[in-house]
Amino acid sequence: MAGATNPTIPTLRTTRLVLEPLSWADSAGMYTLWSDPAVCEFSGVVRDYDGQLVPTPVVSIADSDRIIDFWIRAVADGWGFRWAVKLDAGFAGTVGFNSLGDCAEIAYHLCPAYWGAGIMREASAAAINWVQARGTTTIEAFIEPDNGPSIALAERLGLTATPAFSDGAQRYVLLEVALSSRGTLRVPPRTPPASRLCRAGLLSLDFADWGLPALELICP
Repeated sequence: MAGATNPTIPTLRTTRLVLEPLSWADSAGMYTLWSDPAVCEFSGVVRDYDGQLVPTPVVSIADSDRIIDFWIRAVADGWGFRWAVKLDAGFAGTVGFNSLGDCAEIAYHLCPAYWGAGIMREASAAAINWVQARGTTTIEAFIEPDNGPSIALAERLGLTATPAFSDGAQRYVLLEVALSSRGTLRVPPRTPPASRLCRAGLLSLDFADWGLPALELICP
């Protein structure tokens, strides 16, 4: 899927949720989301598609509409997008990808009223399954070290911290490894007891307890 352009963004359904491509119909929900200081605390600098700064927390619907415009134009250019996460037809937040290709960067924001209910885990798992079905082999996320809830979610989704940082945010990754005739193994959904993560970036895994051969992976 490297270099993928103009992806068709479907509506996804999970047990509780509907993930719809973000649209202008989500204007009120996006204002609620992006006007909340708790949501914006670890969201970094936000700019519109023309590179102009969007103040956060936003103070007007016009400002949050610039974020919707950003993702609508990103879809048209084929490099990223957002779903609106809906629970009982109500806007709960967004999940999507800041990049698409062999490696896709996931990002998510959830209204505080919905925190603690497993909603973003359910939504993010659906998003990851969708992008992996399109050929992505690595999922990454960049999370600030003080953002404990986001780190906990990433780890529940199977992402693992790497030594890499970008603008103060640490890189987390979920890899898929082809095992010849044994199919595909996601590494590491939970680190096996005999695993060792070397500082040099070499991940040595002993999957004897799983009935699989030992692997050595060079982490990206």
